[in-house]
Amino acid sequence: MASESGGKTRLETWKEVAAFFRKDERTVKRWEAERGLPIHRLPGGARSRIFAVVSELEAWRDGAEPGTAIPVPEESATESDPKAWPWARALTAAGAIGAVALAGFAAWLATGAIARLQPPPLNAQRQFVAASDDWAKRTPASLNRAIGEYSAAIALDPNYAQAYAGLAGAYDLLREYTHVPAAQAYPLARTAAERALALNDHLAAAHAALAFAEYWGFWNTDVAKREFERAIALDPRSATAQNWYATFLSATGEQQEALIHIDAAQALDPASPAVASDRGLILFLAGRDGEGQATLEAVERAYPDFLSAHVYLADYYLDRGRFEDYLPEARRAAELSGDDDTLQTLSAAQRDFVAHGSAAFLNTLIDRQLARFRNGQASAYSVADVYAVSGDQAHALAFLKISLDRRETDLMNARGNEAFRTLRVGPQLASILSAAMPQDAS
Repeated sequence: MASESGGKTRLETWKEVAAFFRKDERTVKRWEAERGLPIHRLPGGARSRIFAVVSELEAWRDGAEPGTAIPVPEESATESDPKAWPWARALTAAGAIGAVALAGFAAWLATGAIARLQPPPLNAQRQFVAASDDWAKRTPASLNRAIGEYSAAIALDPNYAQAYAGLAGAYDLLREYTHVPAAQAYPLARTAAERALALNDHLAAAHAALAFAEYWGFWNTDVAKREFERAIALDPRSATAQNWYATFLSATGEQQEALIHIDAAQALDPASPAVASDRGLILFLAGRDGEGQATLEAVERAYPDFLSAHVYLADYYLDRGRFEDYLPEARRAAELSGDDDTLQTLSAAQRDFVAHGSAAFLNTLIDRQLARFRNGQASAYSVADVYAVSGDQAHALAFLKISLDRRETDLMNARGNEAFRTLRVGPQLASILSAAMPQDAS
């Protein structure tokens, strides 16, 4: 990887660190949070006052194993300032300082948390870094690239646990951002995560990826909760683990706890559109509609091509009967995901809305969604959603039952779906939701 320090031995700002790697500031900040990029902070607690030692950045870039100590110059590595030590930052975040941090790190090593002392080959690490950057973009093309790059890293080093964990995380996102079905994506994610944990059981990313697959793919609520909590215990500074745990808690109805963890994720990665979008969704589900809408609109302004913000806003507008606002958001989401069939459906619905009003609009949506369902292009849950918006309780419940029988991933969102608000008083919906969130099914 090319880099540039301008002859300096010490860099004083995030801008200089980003220029060193020829990346943007958001990327290098994420590297610090998720992959141990050696960044030091001056005394006083202001997070913006940072510096980096060029020799350390070069060592990290050229093959230092994440979590392995790199020698620090005397001016920054002192017993009174353990946060200056790269590997000690994670420990001090949990409250360990000074000699306690040293003892804790030694004990951690003794558990076998670092499966080997030799880092993966440099070419494998380069593939891993490229894959992680592509994964963060969350587009169909970038996720496909990420899977290829993680796989290439594994081919170069079959024992590269972090690469297996990254591969699992990429598979986890395929159902949401591509047209790969859940029945294909989540088993692949589970297999890759389990392989990562077989190589290194202390890898937070692997536990988080496994938890994601277990909940959304296999409905194993207890397993998912245990794995998420294990991931955060191993690395409370993982923005991804905090983010995914928050969405899990929100889906299971624990909105206030979800807000705590999504706020933690945003503090760790404030520039992430994925975290901000999920925070907007959780705010909706917590009953804070104005804040949720403002949050998602801010994401759209900053990242107009980021899919999740458009999807969440479209769902919000549809479920509340705001069809004029729904149509442009749904159209943009379909454009970003390359869903031509949905674009045709939206065009027909918009024509009927303009000509005949809301009832005709909903009838067209229902007819089109039913046709897509029969052709295997839409879920039963999506049909139930439109029926619920139209006020047709009987058909909404009927398709929710079909969704349950098919074990559709979307059904795990039903508890927080505003479209079903008129159905919540009925025992039938309660029974469906209870069946969709079983106890440990492993």
